[in-house]
Formats: sequence, C-alpha cells, structure tokens
Amino acid sequence: MADKENKAKIEETQIVIFKLAKEEFGVDISEVKEIIKMEEIIAIPNTEEHIKGIINLREKIIVVVSLAKKLNLPVKQYDKDTRIIIIEKDTNVVGMIVDSVEEVLRFSADRISPAPQMIKNELDSKYLQGVCVIGQRLIVLLDLTMLISAKDIDSIAKISEEHKSA
Repeated sequence: MADKENKAKIEETQIVIFKLAKEEFGVDISEVKEIIKMEEIIAIPNTEEHIKGIINLREKIIVVVSLAKKLNLPVKQYDKDTRIIIIEKDTNVVGMIVDSVEEVLRFSADRISPAPQMIKNELDSKYLQGVCVIGQRLIVLLDLTMLISAKDIDSIAKISEEHKSA
C-alpha cells in the first residue's frame, strides 16, 4: 500500500497557471523562485525588444523580460493583475512579466499530453512541455528556463554585472 502512495506522489505535479494574451499557460512550480507584483522597471538602452529592463529586488538586480513579446503574443497594458515570475537559469535570476497569475494546480502527471502540431508550429517547440486539459480549460505548459536563450543569458549576465558595480 505504501508503494502505491509513494508512486502517486512521484507522478503528481504542481503547475503555476498564468495568463498571457487571454490564453492560459502553465509552468512547473519547481522552476519558479517567487512571484511578485509588477513594479517600476528601469529601461536599459540597446537591449533586445523583449528585455524590458531591471528591477531591484531586495538589493539584487533582476533583469525583466516581457514573456508576451518573447512568445510573439499581443502585449497587454500592465495593470493591478500583472505579475513578474522570478526564475533562475544558469545562476542568472530573471523576471518574466505575465498578465496575471491565476492559481497553482496539483494533478497527476499523466494528464499532460504532448502538444498538438498546430501549437508546436505557433510556439518554438523547445519551449513546450505539453498540454493539459482540465475540465473545459486547455493549458499550454512551458519550460521558462528554455525560453531564455544563450544570447539572452549573455545580455542578462552583462546587464547584471554592469549594475552590480553601479
């Protein structure tokens, strides 16, 4: 009996559900360091369009990326629901702006299906972990750490380093 319970726990996953352009996306909770309210972002000139700038989070400089721009989705005006999801990639801490964070869901990992080809054509498939259907909801699961490219890491590391010494 204990083996069955342990197996069920291993196969269970927790997903942070967030919205971008009225669509629901999810990310494994293990990728998320924290979620914060939107705050003033200091723009950095001569950076990629999806890199919005930097914030000071408890005396640590965090580079902030527009996830909608990165995914080529419509960008919504920031409001009281806008959040920044903080992740860590290769020792670089990055904030991802999302329209809102809806909830954290816990469910069996076998509910995750491979993404349909049509979705893979729209989004670079290396970002996709799959799709989950929960009731009438279709949630596209992303790997946020894969969204940050080597070029982004170089830019983020350079920006962080420049602002450490400032």
